[in-house]
Amino acid sequence: MSAEVAEVVALKKVKNENFRNAVNAFLAITAKEHGAVLRTRYEIGRLAADVKKKHDESEGKHYGTSDPLKDMSSYVDAENDRSFLNECRLYFEIFTGDQMEAMCQRRADGSTMAWNHVRYLRVIKVEEVRCKFLQQCIRDCWTATKLRKEIAALSEADRGRANNEKGQGRPIVKPTSVAGVIEQEEVWTTKLADRLDVWNNPEHSLVAHLRKEAASMTKDELQRVSTTIQKRREASDDLVAQIQRNSAILAEAISITQAALERLADKERKAQDGDDEPPTPYQEQEGKKYGNSRRRLQPA
Repeated sequence: MSAEVAEVVALKKVKNENFRNAVNAFLAITAKEHGAVLRTRYEIGRLAADVKKKHDESEGKHYGTSDPLKDMSSYVDAENDRSFLNECRLYFEIFTGDQMEAMCQRRADGSTMAWNHVRYLRVIKVEEVRCKFLQQCIRDCWTATKLRKEIAALSEADRGRANNEKGQGRPIVKPTSVAGVIEQEEVWTTKLADRLDVWNNPEHSLVAHLRKEAASMTKDELQRVSTTIQKRREASDDLVAQIQRNSAILAEAISITQAALERLADKERKAQDGDDEPPTPYQEQEGKKYGNSRRRLQPA
């Protein structure tokens, strides 16, 4: 059985019709891909943005899953990259249609921009700087590797890495219910776990790439990498501390949940045994009128 046929068979087992229809729509677009990767993925991003909107508006009920784009990616992307559809969505939301068309055109050396160009440009949060680099990629025929090195040389302010500290990034939505907290934690725990699976992989880790590239890097590049690694190490230590605090919160949440379950079980047991709670004074008074002090009569 081919991979394509296997994916279709697997999709038939999905019960949610909205989920199946969305996946089929994605597959219809990918079937038209004949080298126009950037155009195709831009259209996929448009559809992915619509999926996310419906998911958010229905509070996660429309597709029957907490992270539809991630789950749908396993059906759509040949390499089973579960971040594929979300990357396409960001591509569509960050770049205009005109910019996408400009990236699809042949450059002076006959080449076109690749998907890695898009990924690297997306790192730049400051729109003015991103547009400038896009124009240089087109005009000077930058390779993706050249673009990556130029972005690495940017200051944090130009790259926009500090956007959240300046209040320019999208704030995290504060949950208003138990279900909201659980949904957020499920999504972000899965995302972090997926990223750590990649970053800690012996073939893809920072150590693995440094072993391949360190010898060819300049002194300035190595110093920047060293400084960045030190900052990330400090951030990682802080993350460990936050995870430990979250673990304590989860332990307390489990205790509260178990206590509530025990109370419910005790209440059900008493109801079955007929050992109910004593009547209120009003119920006692009303019960005596009918010769039954334990009769539960409610006021009209």
